[in-house]
Parts: sequence; structure tokens; C-alpha cells
Amino acid sequence: MSDSELAGLRAVVTGGASGIGLATARLLAARGAAVVCLDVAAGAPEAPLEQVRADLTDDAAVRAAVRDAAERLGGIDIVVNNAGVGAVGTVEANPDSEWHRVFDVNVVGIVRVTRAALPYLRASAAAVTPAPQPPSTPRAHRFLTWAAPTVSTVWLALARRRKVVTRQISVAEGERTGAAAVPSVFQ
Repeated sequence: MSDSELAGLRAVVTGGASGIGLATARLLAARGAAVVCLDVAAGAPEAPLEQVRADLTDDAAVRAAVRDAAERLGGIDIVVNNAGVGAVGTVEANPDSEWHRVFDVNVVGIVRVTRAALPYLRASAAAVTPAPQPPSTPRAHRFLTWAAPTVSTVWLALARRRKVVTRQISVAEGERTGAAAVPSVFQ
């Protein structure tokens, strides 16, 4: 990829205030995209990135944040649904409320962001929403706390792909290697 391969494209990255989301936002910007990061912990943006506070568990807040991002960018071409939380503890020790929190951010949050962004993506000539990928080395004892919401997001991405491909919106799927690669049944 060249420094200008994404020039003129406008990207929204959830979970973009830190970690993989921030690294993704930086890479998109380095490749020429204008980027707004949506994050519950949004703070002072690092140039050239912009940040908008967004609580993915609140549909009205997500819609407002996506609208704000689209106004700042002049539209949206790329959505990276990266934000996510992990369940703390074991499967047997976690109450339902912990699982509801994980699914609300990691699965329903993707629905909320995608739903809010679809009007802008439909108006774009180059819309892309990357599909989620698993971590390359999850710890075995915490695998299920990652796997349950992640498998749901993979299936959600596949369903989105079928629905939005007819509207010329690409759902990009990354490739992984190693023990935690997405099983071929999901690809």
C-alpha cells in the first residue's frame, strides 16, 4: 500500500482511542484516509485523527456520534467495527449481566454502528466495512469469553455481507494464520 492509496476516503474506527483501534486508525491515516475514532474513552485527538465520544450500548448516542463523524468527514466510506470488551472471570462465575454487557458492546454495538453508518455507506462510491477477526493467541482458559461474542460477530458479518453486497458495499474479511484462525466454515 502506498501513502496515498486511501487518499480521499473517509473512515470511522470504533474503539479508536487505544490499542488495536488506535493502531488501525493511525494506519488508515498514514495511507491517506481521513479518520474519526469513536470511543467511550475519547479524549484529545492525536493529529491527524479526530475523536468522537460514543457509548456503543446507547443507540441514540451511536447515531449521534456517527452523524457527527460523517459531518466532520463529509461522508463515510470505511467503517471498522473494532470496539470490544471482554468478560471478566470464568464462564461459570460470570452472571448473566456480565454476558449481556459483553454482547451489548461486541455484537449489538456492531449492529448499532453499522445501522447508523449505512446511509452514508450507501451514498459512498467506495464503501468498505471490515469483518471482525479473532485474536491470534487467545489464552485457552479465556477462549470462551472471547469466542461467544466473536463467533456471533463473524456470523453477523456474514449476514451483513449477504445483505449489503447487493448495494455495492464491500464487507472485507482479513486473513489470519495460526491456531486461532477463523475456521473455514466461517470463511
